[in-house]
Amino acid sequence: MSKTIEEDIDHLGNIEPFMRLLEYIHSKREYAIGGLYNADDETLKRTAGEIKALDELLIECKYEQISDKWKKLV
Repeated sequence: MSKTIEEDIDHLGNIEPFMRLLEYIHSKREYAIGGLYNADDETLKRTAGEIKALDELLIECKYEQISDKWKKLV
């Protein structure tokens, strides 16, 4: 049994469905970035907050590291 959240994330990084979840979160982030164009001030603020939250989640879940690992395997 894992003792820390980091160990849990490292373990989950070896499981393909977790990678698919991270890809989904990443695509939501990219979609939100696309929504910034022609956005009014209120939408801009809300979307910026959403992007920040998704970025933080991807960083905490080691998206870049896990993605690189899976790309090497495929």
